[in-house]
Amino acid sequence: MRKQDLRARYGDPLVVLNLLKSRERRPREGLLRREYACAVALLNARGRERAAAAPTAAGGGGQTPAPYAPILYLSWDMSRFRKGGADVLLEIAGLVRAALGAVGVYVRHAPPPPGADADADAGGPTATARRLQRGVLRTNCIDCLDRTNVAQFAYGLAALGRCLEELGLAEPGGGADLQPTTGVGGQLMAMYASLGDALAWQYAGSEAHSVVFQRRARRGGGGCCEDAAAAGGAASAGRRRRAQPLAGSR
Repeated sequence: MRKQDLRARYGDPLVVLNLLKSRERRPREGLLRREYACAVALLNARGRERAAAAPTAAGGGGQTPAPYAPILYLSWDMSRFRKGGADVLLEIAGLVRAALGAVGVYVRHAPPPPGADADADAGGPTATARRLQRGVLRTNCIDCLDRTNVAQFAYGLAALGRCLEELGLAEPGGGADLQPTTGVGGQLMAMYASLGDALAWQYAGSEAHSVVFQRRARRGGGGCCEDAAAAGGAASAGRRRRAQPLAGSR
């Protein structure tokens, strides 16, 4: 089962972010949205029941079972905010920071050099992991790479800011002010934009149409995100030209 696999690989908590639409003229995604929420609630209820029954199943040995860590369910209709002209990355920031607070980030510090004071690091000379990630965030959507990619970018931007704070490269709390269209934040956005195009070409045969990334590039005065978009457009045109002979021979 997917949930069990994620927990076995990453541990708890398991945070799910549901991006399906909540309002439609003809309910389609909304139906799946409700069923997904019900499925998560059912899994949590069964998990609590199994955890409560664990001492009885073990013969009442007196050991207290580990408490069940419920799946943390978050839902957010990105399409609704985007159609309203809102800044999607700003609106979703609170959700991804809450998820990041539950999961955390992995930060590794290099061991002290030979001859250095071993007590300088509270963890000792061999304890190089200052902070560990526990759990994982999983995004859920339907037939929409753009929504998933934008949500994952928002989470990646928040995680990058936290890592910079942990490494002393940003003031405490300053990582939250990382801008998505300039500096290192802009480089990260360009990477996610290129990733979205590569996946879209693989699965749909066309580049991604991330309106959110394009709007932020214009608001931020361009920069590396527009450069990446221009490069991606040139590459897309080249791929279309190479694909034409194949299409004509069918």
